[in-house]
Amino acid sequence: MVNPTRLREIITTNVVTKVMVLRADKWQAECLPYQPDETTLHALLKEGTLAQRLPKAPSTPQRLTPQQRQELQARLANGRTKRTDCGRI
Repeated sequence: MVNPTRLREIITTNVVTKVMVLRADKWQAECLPYQPDETTLHALLKEGTLAQRLPKAPSTPQRLTPQQRQELQARLANGRTKRTDCGRI
């Protein structure tokens, strides 16, 4: 079972927020771990389990288009599995 402390660990390890930071007169995007507050954690945990509220996978396997396959192969070759410039999935 996931409690608020463990959920906070999971979120701060896997979720980032992108913020703009002014450095040397230049704006840069910086990715920081998301820090959920107690209200957010309890809202995520109420009304059943998180697993019950996750999106469901298609019941039948979906085939990738040739373009999707190429994009996926390119991302995997670069060490990325999803489009993001924060380095996390």
